[in-house]
Amino acid sequence: MSYNEQQPVMAKRNDHSATLWRNHHLVVFGGTGDDDDDDTYFSQIAVLHLPSLTWELPQTSGMVPLTGRIKHSATIHNDKLYIAGGLEPGGHYANTVLILDLVRNEWLTPIPFVCRSQHVTFFYNQRLYLYGGYHEDLTRSNNTLTFLDTNSHTVTQLEIDSPNAPRLHGQQYAQICGDQLVVAVMDPDHVEALDDEETATDVEQMDEDEDSLENHDMVEPMTLRSQRSRAQQRSRATRRSTSTSSSTLKKKGKAAVRHASKPTTGVWHLDLAAMQWQAHQDVPVMLDGCHWQIFGMQEHADWFALFGASDDDLDEYYGLVLRIQLKEHGIVAIPPSRLGMDLAGLLTDDGQASADFVIRSSVDPDAQELHVHRLVLLARWPHFAHLMQAGMVESFSNSMTLPEPHQVLHWFVHFLYTDALDDAISPLLVADLMIMANLYMLPRLLALCVRRLYANVTVDYCSKIYQAAVQAGQDGLQQTALTYLFRHFGQVVQTAPFHALPAPVLANLLDQVPYFSSIAISQLHANDTPATTATLFTNQTAALPPFLNMMPSTSLPPRSSAPTPDIVISGRSTPNLPSASQSLRVQPHLLQQYDHLAEPPFVLRPPSPMQN
Repeated sequence: MSYNEQQPVMAKRNDHSATLWRNHHLVVFGGTGDDDDDDTYFSQIAVLHLPSLTWELPQTSGMVPLTGRIKHSATIHNDKLYIAGGLEPGGHYANTVLILDLVRNEWLTPIPFVCRSQHVTFFYNQRLYLYGGYHEDLTRSNNTLTFLDTNSHTVTQLEIDSPNAPRLHGQQYAQICGDQLVVAVMDPDHVEALDDEETATDVEQMDEDEDSLENHDMVEPMTLRSQRSRAQQRSRATRRSTSTSSSTLKKKGKAAVRHASKPTTGVWHLDLAAMQWQAHQDVPVMLDGCHWQIFGMQEHADWFALFGASDDDLDEYYGLVLRIQLKEHGIVAIPPSRLGMDLAGLLTDDGQASADFVIRSSVDPDAQELHVHRLVLLARWPHFAHLMQAGMVESFSNSMTLPEPHQVLHWFVHFLYTDALDDAISPLLVADLMIMANLYMLPRLLALCVRRLYANVTVDYCSKIYQAAVQAGQDGLQQTALTYLFRHFGQVVQTAPFHALPAPVLANLLDQVPYFSSIAISQLHANDTPATTATLFTNQTAALPPFLNMMPSTSLPPRSSAPTPDIVISGRSTPNLPSASQSLRVQPHLLQQYDHLAEPPFVLRPPSPMQN
């Protein structure tokens, strides 16, 4: 392999990660210098373009890491490189996930995660999973599976205690294959039981090693029968897997010596759907008598390769290659279902040639018609099937008109074809879809909408969510939106969805207001002005917006009793509530001119009984 001298070349390094991207690029991150005394930790991304065998050192922006890492893991998902754990300079364990957008070459904000080294990470069901490796106290992690929700940034750890789990002895390698985590364990000394004298010698040696661990950043790899130089050990630990960090040489504990006759070499897989381990007993025979040091497997591949040497070969090179076909051992990656995607293709321009039915919107009569397939509607929409069976006019005209906006109908049809709720749909449209799902008795769509809306109760959406929850009979969601609305009343009433609330829904909302509620207006002092306050009025008479016309009238203090220049409405909860002399209880003819406030932070606050 040769390179153009004008092209940049990645510096030699150890303990880095090399991750395959789009089958044509190898993305390298981290690692340390090739010399044992080199303390350089590389943070520069290097990309090898495989078709041309040329290197690129792209300039990155954003939250650029200040230091590199070693013995970390790296995986790519949706064109983003996720770098988890590993060691930073000084032997400190990294506790974040670094994220690089490979399309824009931009580092995103790191996400807190667990501390681990010499582990593997992979994506499954849109979550970043971590398996294996070493904890900060140098204990090994084998029965713990940790995953990170990259949207909510929540971390969950699962303890899987199973007699079928892989042993902690030997070198472990792992990779994702469909919905199964494949784990290969290599222990060259698992066959022969050591005699008592040899066992005692090895245990004594391990005791000495354990006493010196406090002065080491990492556990040095070792075998029971031969000791390699530190340089050889580090070269064997260099990560060379195509999609995740590869070779991770493990230190064997005393149990490996005392129970050396117990098989520990082989292949296991963890069913990620059932969270159950299964061992494949026929594999160890193929692995006996060799020192396997390098593991290579692409994500979701049906085979992996091992590179190593026999006992008679020199340590300086690998003379053996073994390819394991996973299908021969019952490990098969099942592709995800494409039924929804295939049916969605019928909604494209090419697929609409076979459409035989039309849906129109009475709200948007000028909008484009939706061309659909009668057979799909009959199978997926019980209401439509009932119309056809009853001989309604739609069964003869090959078209129907519905009283929903065109955009809502578009996503409704999209659900009928895909059985899924697209992530790109606005919460405002999801709210309308929830109403349709309740009206047309589609429980799956209803549940998907309710779950999505629970996660989007914000200032901009809570009014619309409240309206949809009332109309769809979702009491729990209605109460959640109402509670949020009252807590952020000043901001919510300025949003367009609040002003668009139908009169019956608004009446329902106001019926939920506690009888003694009032809008508290207090005079602020110079040293306690909250960040979300604004001057409300001077000496002019003010009036309430129309949305408060339905509120019960209460007595109003004389205008002259209110402070003149610095009266504000406070939306921040404070331990010192306004006193009666500093408060006004507003009647329906006030506050009209407050609409000019960008974020009027007033709230409904129940007064004490003494104020009434």
